[in-house]
Amino acid sequence: MNFTTPLAIAAAILVAAPAFAEDKAEEREPELVFSEDSVAAMQGDIVIDSASALAMKDDEILVFMTIHNGAKDDDVITSVSSDAAGTANLAEFEGKGEDRKSAKLKKLDTPGKNAVMMDLYGYHVLLTDLKKPVEGGDTIPVTLNFAETGEMKIEVSVAVMK
Repeated sequence: MNFTTPLAIAAAILVAAPAFAEDKAEEREPELVFSEDSVAAMQGDIVIDSASALAMKDDEILVFMTIHNGAKDDDVITSVSSDAAGTANLAEFEGKGEDRKSAKLKKLDTPGKNAVMMDLYGYHVLLTDLKKPVEGGDTIPVTLNFAETGEMKIEVSVAVMK
């Protein structure tokens, strides 16, 4: 072996080392950054983002949000409640068009390293038997109970559909 071979190997290692480091950096999961204005609540690895509500009738409010679970492990919403309503349920829209109805859910899984959207097309919180009429711009309290994370309270602004 001549003298230049070990130098060439050392140079190759020095040149390749940053490339290996970059590969490791790319394997890391991206960090989510939330707008301070859109975050309704943060607790542990759960972030509730973009919470809103829509009053559909005098006695019914639909609540929407995105629930981010940053943990490796799944969590489950086991129940919901609200001081503004006599009844609060997790629900999911089923059917299409005029046949579309809210079906009650016993729980809602929030998979680890994932987000669950509650929106006009799927999951939502259904509040009925309202304790008093709501007007556009009113805020209502909603509590979500997670099996692992515990209780999370949010305030949700209501839009009224007429």
